Amino acid sequence: MRVLIVLAALAAAPAHAQTFDEVRAVVEEITLENIQAALCQPNANCAPATEAERATYPLPEDMSRAVMEVAIRSYAAQTCGLDPDQVSFIPMMQGLRSSGDFSDRELAFVGVQHGVTFGFLEQSSQFECNAAWRQEFGME
Repeated sequence: MRVLIVLAALAAAPAHAQTFDEVRAVVEEITLENIQAALCQPNANCAPATEAERATYPLPEDMSRAVMEVAIRSYAAQTCGLDPDQVSFIPMMQGLRSSGDFSDRELAFVGVQHGVTFGFLEQSSQFECNAAWRQEFGME
């Protein structure tokens, strides 16, 4: 699935998308196009995005932004030589699941959006593990 998402991100991301919200809009569109690749039940993929989901993205704007921020942290962790899943993604998903506030489908949107954002960063970022990130991860 990660290869599909990365390729979709590269194909769909306009060169002019520069602000966080412009990139978020592209990431959300790619997430909608790929939600059926995620699991909504243990052995069942999610249904494709509905017209209602396309009209109004299923995650609130603040949640969508937070997912992208976690993906940035995940990418920073990987750049610093850490396991991004252990440092960032898994704790986020565990917290969301344990809250009981999100459906399996909403959690699938979170996972796919995180993957799209992470893939976009892998392909387009000149990110470096700087002192601030090393301190963030307790490496200094």
